[in-house]
Amino acid sequence: MGTGDSASHLPETKIELLDHEEHEDDDFLMHIKSPQVKPCRNSSLDGQKFSLSPTAANGHHKQGAGHEEHRTLSRKFMSMSNLHLDDEEEEAAPVAKEETAAKHQEHDAKHHTLDHTVGTVTPTSSLKRTQSELAIAVESDDEEEEDHEEHSTSKIGEELLVVFDMDRTMVGDLVALSDRDNIETNVDWTWWPEGRHHGLNADEIVPFLKRGMLRPGLISMIQYLREIGATIVVYTHSERAWASKVCAAMEEVAGFKFIYRLFSRQDCKDGHPEFAARKSLQFVCDELSKDSGMSWVSISRTIMFDDDGNVLGGGDQCRLIRVPTYDYWEPCQWDEVVNDDVLSKNSAECVDIVTRSVVEWGIAPPSFGKEDLTEGEIAADKRWEEAKQRKEAIKLSYNKVAKLDRLWFTLKESIASLSELDDDTMEELPARLRKSLGQSAKPMMRRRA
Repeated sequence: MGTGDSASHLPETKIELLDHEEHEDDDFLMHIKSPQVKPCRNSSLDGQKFSLSPTAANGHHKQGAGHEEHRTLSRKFMSMSNLHLDDEEEEAAPVAKEETAAKHQEHDAKHHTLDHTVGTVTPTSSLKRTQSELAIAVESDDEEEEDHEEHSTSKIGEELLVVFDMDRTMVGDLVALSDRDNIETNVDWTWWPEGRHHGLNADEIVPFLKRGMLRPGLISMIQYLREIGATIVVYTHSERAWASKVCAAMEEVAGFKFIYRLFSRQDCKDGHPEFAARKSLQFVCDELSKDSGMSWVSISRTIMFDDDGNVLGGGDQCRLIRVPTYDYWEPCQWDEVVNDDVLSKNSAECVDIVTRSVVEWGIAPPSFGKEDLTEGEIAADKRWEEAKQRKEAIKLSYNKVAKLDRLWFTLKESIASLSELDDDTMEELPARLRKSLGQSAKPMMRRRA
């Protein structure tokens, strides 16, 4: 933790994680529909407080979905043979309740899938994996003393709660990375390369963030919020296992811890059917107000940034600042580890679930895993490859434009112009921030209205 700049309400030795995310975009010309869900894995950490360390613990390999004859890793994604790009968005990061058992749901009587950790959850998603651990980062005595000194001075944001959505709000399109992490982490591998960890860890996500996956200006915004003493939480519809890795990577890039708590998918409507919408600020406030020194937390002292305008319902809606979607994207090779050699050393069941999954997701050709291809299959593979190249070219072509995004700079300037955050100012703050976005140049994205 940086000297003298810890979050005002950040616990001295730990950060609590809770479980993730969503998305609905404006009507844009071309946008690829991201996967809906990705599995998570059980963890004994649910309901406990931990700080996000610079590197998330490596995922341990777990049992796959069901034992039916045919299974795949579930993911709602576009067919690579279809060039149409959808408008739906997704989001995802962190956790409150323990998910002790995997959910199973039939697909065509004998086809089971694993849910994704990234993106919007649909009612048809099936088995959910459990959460993975984050390493505990314990602060030194010196850091604790520095925190105490900083907190001794009153700051205008000491009673300001800022809730950030993760996917396409704080970061760009992480689908390709989550696909690889999903395959490596959530298949019940019978053989795995010695010394090789399962899935991606925070250190492997960091380079993507530094190249542009982290939304421009986010660190500057976070630094300012910490300076004024605001409490920062992440509320994503992603599964905890994946979201915790992304959050740890963001903190590693920032060079300091800033996430007080992580709320994820099980803290959304998925785990709370009574919610009026996908997420609930009232739930977040109720959970946080249980902590020592957090009795001030309430809806009226909260603002939330999310690219989904329908993510909140009821009285929560007025506290939402809908932000333009950030669509920076990069490819990530799913079979860097899970290559032909690894597949040849695993059971037929493992090979079957991987084959079905990557073909269904559209990240491998239709004939993947087959031999002695027919002319029709060869032609289908050729069409798939051509469509894949077109789609990737479209997404990559917009990355330079995405890097010109000024969202967080504009919002920071708007908040910094305030001399106090009393009750009257807090009541008007969401509308003030929405107005500042409307009057400034709209952050550029890879989709046009």
